[in-house]
Amino acid sequence: MKVLKILTIIVIIYQTFTLNAMSQIKFGVISIIDPVVLTQRMAPITVYLSNCLNDRISLKLGRDYKEIMDKLVNGDLDMGFIGPAPYVKIKDRVEIVATLVSDGTPYFNSVIVVRKDSEITDITELAQKKFAFGSPYSTLSFYVPAHILHTHKVLSRLGNYNFLGKHDQVAKNVILGKYDAGGIKESVYLQYPNYLKILHKSEPFYDFVIVVRKNFDLSLKNRLETALLNLKSSSVLSAFKPGATGFIKGQKSNYEDIATIIEVIDRLRRKQ
Repeated sequence: MKVLKILTIIVIIYQTFTLNAMSQIKFGVISIIDPVVLTQRMAPITVYLSNCLNDRISLKLGRDYKEIMDKLVNGDLDMGFIGPAPYVKIKDRVEIVATLVSDGTPYFNSVIVVRKDSEITDITELAQKKFAFGSPYSTLSFYVPAHILHTHKVLSRLGNYNFLGKHDQVAKNVILGKYDAGGIKESVYLQYPNYLKILHKSEPFYDFVIVVRKNFDLSLKNRLETALLNLKSSSVLSAFKPGATGFIKGQKSNYEDIATIIEVIDRLRRKQ
C-alpha cells in the first residue's frame, strides 16, 4: 500500500512538472544591460502576461539580436521583443502582434551625432572620417544612419567605420573623440546634450515589436494582443523602456519603409 502511494505521488509530481513545462511560454529579449538587472526590470511584464494568458511566461535573455532571431525562427522561443530591422529580416517566419508606443507615439528617430565642439556641420563633411555604428542588426544605430550616409553619397567614402554594439557605446566613443561621428537613437542623444550635437535627424520609423513564432496557438496570440493593447500601467510598461505608454496593433505594412532601407544597405554590403 505504501509503495502504491509513493508511486502515485511520483506520477503526480511528474505530471505536474510535465504540465508546467508544456504550458511555459518562452519570451526572448536582448540582454542590453546586466542580466540580473534586466530580469528584475522585466518581472512586472512577465507577471502581468502570465496572469492574462493563464500560462507561465519564462524570460529568456539573448546575447544579441541574431540569437533572438534564430531562436524565434527555430521555435526555441515562443515570443520576442525585437527591433524593426530584426523583425523585417524574419517577418515571413514570425507573426507580428503589437508595436510599442512611447510618450504617446509609436515612432522613434535615428540621429547622426558629433561632439559638441566638432567643426563638422554637414553630413558631406564626414567623408574620410571615422564613423561608429551600433549593432549590424540595429535599425537606428546602423541601417537608418547608413542609409542617410548613402543618400548623401558619403557611406562609401568614410575613412573608417566600426560596429560598437550598443547605442551608449557609440555615444561615449564619439564623446571621447575616438570617432568623428556615430549613429544612435534620439533618446540616447538626449542623455548627452552637453557633449553631443545632432548633425542629422531621420524621419520617424515605427518602434519595437512583440512577435510570436509561426504556428503559435491562435487563441493565445489573440489573448496576448488584447493584454498588450489594454496595458496602460507605467510601472509595467517601463520594463520595455522609459517613457513607454502602451502598444498598438502590429501591422506588417508599417515596416515596409525599413524593409526598403535594409534591402538597399544589405545589397551594398554584399558588393563590398
